[in-house]
Amino acid sequence: GYTYPADKNTHTISNRTGDKIAFVTYENGASGLGISQIGIMDLRAQTFTLLDRKGYNARHEASVSWFDDNRIVIWAVTDTYGYLYLYDFTK
Repeated sequence: GYTYPADKNTHTISNRTGDKIAFVTYENGASGLGISQIGIMDLRAQTFTLLDRKGYNARHEASVSWFDDNRIVIWAVTDTYGYLYLYDFTK
């Protein structure tokens, strides 16, 4: 089995093929989602990759999901622009 901190606001999202699981940690009190960490568990390769994010309060993060089977996308907005952050977890 696997464990992750229960005291944080962490949610899991499986990719379309079911071979990767994203662990997304949200910061309480942030504007929008405030995604501070993205962890990817690759069930086939039996690996875990953790990405710590900074500056996530600069824009209002509205949505996070799998873009495809290897990439996570975060949509964010300001008063004048929309932003797309694409994180590639291809090995």
